[in-house]
Amino acid sequence: MGSPLVEFKCNYCGGRLVTDEIKRVFVCSSCRTQYYWNETEDNNSELVEVLQRKEVQCGQFKKKASSTGLKTITPKNIVINDNASVEVTNDISEVSISESLKNIETYLKTKDWDEARMRLEGILADANNHNPKAYWYRILCDKRISNPSEYKTKFVNFNKSNAIDLDNVFAFASPEYGRSIFDIMVANAYGADDSCLMILSTIIPYSYNQSLFSPSKQQNYVDRIVQTLIEKSYVKSFDYMLRALDSSRVDAYIEYLKKFAEKPACPRDYAIECYKRILDVDEGNNEVRRELIKKQFQHNDACIKDISSEVERLVNYSQNVDNEVLFLTKL
Repeated sequence: MGSPLVEFKCNYCGGRLVTDEIKRVFVCSSCRTQYYWNETEDNNSELVEVLQRKEVQCGQFKKKASSTGLKTITPKNIVINDNASVEVTNDISEVSISESLKNIETYLKTKDWDEARMRLEGILADANNHNPKAYWYRILCDKRISNPSEYKTKFVNFNKSNAIDLDNVFAFASPEYGRSIFDIMVANAYGADDSCLMILSTIIPYSYNQSLFSPSKQQNYVDRIVQTLIEKSYVKSFDYMLRALDSSRVDAYIEYLKKFAEKPACPRDYAIECYKRILDVDEGNNEVRRELIKKQFQHNDACIKDISSEVERLVNYSQNVDNEVLFLTKL
């Protein structure tokens, strides 16, 4: 009975090796790496990669992209409401709602949560009663917030229900009231990455409304938020906020990705992702490519093929190949 057939796999990608009868080598069916049989000193055989000579032209130039290429955030519209309240139905008048909200504010300050909750549900029971202050107070009641100094700690557990109320705050707020709540949320959103993402993904789509902010003011907010997220090393929230950048701001996009990747708390996988994103829009950036190669070398599961490709590009875009060789020898 003959020996069982053995299937050989590529050392790099795990692809199946097939025979190339013309070249008399084995070729990976996936990444096309070539292998041949080599006789060892102890008369055994092993598959060895065929070293293929490549012609590399150094000193190439690649123009930086004019756009980040990211899918931008879809803006949400505001129902313009200059009085921060809308017409109400049933037997509840605007005056009675205003008085009730004053009482609710007192209940929140005195931590009478049950009374505050009962009054709020009375106002919001009718689906047509969209009072932004009532939605905001319901968030404060749910989070047990009696004082603005508690925002930062108690927004850590900001949940989906809170996000729905916050969405309604902005959907029906006056520009002035909307801006005041936006400032509160931006200042106190950073307790944890998940809750921060929940808050930002709720308020940022409304920031594109020019009744709230001019485009330049909106981008100033985006910059402030992104810089805070870099300091916090919040991957999810940072990833979301990159989409809030104007797509033409390629230099800012590159700068933020680079700064995030350099933070000690940045996960290595995400640092590699950051560097790759930079090279997607600025392929000739060898400063970033060196950092990418260093991170790839540190990675336990690094793909040799990926590193080889980046080394080849490093030489392609280099103005001084000797410097690149020196860099590689120090890895």
